[in-house]
Parts: sequence; structure tokens; C-alpha cells
Amino acid sequence: MRIVLYVIWALFVAGVIFALIHSLRKTRRREKLVAGWPKVQATVTGNVVGWTNGGGGSTRSRRFYPTYQFAHPAGTLYAGESEVSYANQQVPGSLVE
Repeated sequence: MRIVLYVIWALFVAGVIFALIHSLRKTRRREKLVAGWPKVQATVTGNVVGWTNGGGGSTRSRRFYPTYQFAHPAGTLYAGESEVSYANQQVPGSLVE
């Protein structure tokens, strides 16, 4: 019985190690791909209002997600919404990198 528990524990540890190595390789690969992207500054065009989930027994609070636009060095105009939230509204016209 004890050997079975050791085998199960060893398989669990091996699975965790495999998952860690896999995620590290995936992260490094993505960083290498993104490193070649051109760096541009985006202009804030507005804010989208959201809420925190109030997890852990805390109260919910308002969060602001800035919308922005930027021009590709080739001249194409792109628009998007940030995945990073802020406690205060971002001023339209301010720059984001």
C-alpha cells in the first residue's frame, strides 16, 4: 500500500515539473515573438467602466479600462481596449506605451 502512495506522489511531482517546464518554454517563446514587434505610443481616447468582483469578502469597486488608438509605422490606424484596469479614469489624449 505504501509503495502505491509513493508511486502516486512521484507521478504528481513529475506532472507538476512537466507543467512548470512547459509553461516556462511557452512564456519564453512568446517573449521572443513579441520582442520583434515595433514599439509605438498609443493615445487614450476614452474609458470603459467595469467593476471588481469583490472576491474574498471585499466590496466591489469601480475600475476603468482605457480605450486607445495608435498608428502602425506603415500608417495603419488601430484601436483597442486595455486589459489593465485603473482606479482612476485615464485622461483622453494622454499617451500610453
